Amino acid sequence: MNSHPIHRPNEADRKAALDEFFSAVRAAARESDAAVAAAKPALERLADAIAGRDHGQAIRVRSILISLYTGGTVLADVSDLLALDWTLRRDLCAVLLAFNHGEFSYDYLRAAFERAGDKNARWFLGAANNPRERLHEALTFAKPGPLDTTPRTLSEKGVAGFVASLFTGRPVDLNFAMQGLDEIRRSLVVGLFADYMAGRFDADDGDSVRTHFLLVAAF
Repeated sequence: MNSHPIHRPNEADRKAALDEFFSAVRAAARESDAAVAAAKPALERLADAIAGRDHGQAIRVRSILISLYTGGTVLADVSDLLALDWTLRRDLCAVLLAFNHGEFSYDYLRAAFERAGDKNARWFLGAANNPRERLHEALTFAKPGPLDTTPRTLSEKGVAGFVASLFTGRPVDLNFAMQGLDEIRRSLVVGLFADYMAGRFDADDGDSVRTHFLLVAAF
């Protein structure tokens, strides 16, 4: 039998391996820093372009970004990238590449929407699968105050009537409530209904609704 001598790494081999490893680490750090530098203005452009919008492009971009923000708790269809205009697709890919490197993470993502005029990032966070966040968004949109005397737009009246009916049993004309809603608000009330039917709210949530609309609890 022919035998081959076993190569045992010497000091020079170990040093070469360490040099190669640290060189790769430094290269990766430089690449991630460059990716973050490109992603920050890309995210600002995305937030400015979509915050508060209800068209298909905005909804698709938001769904992918909220999936990043929630760590995948909210699933997104990445094939939606193919339906985006080139500039949106380019900027979104830059964000995807750099996300979670250095300071470019969850807080930075939310803050970008706040800087774009999305107060407390409510529009952005409205896509998250968080029942109480969804209820908070609906109540904020519907405005506080009595249902019958508080000035509200048609959309605000629709959301207010739907939420009050869901949590207090107050009668509501669903056709009237839904007809003035845009895609975002329709998705919002559908999500609330699904959460309610799944038992994700409790008595405290009902009290919050009654307090918001100054309704007297029925005993």
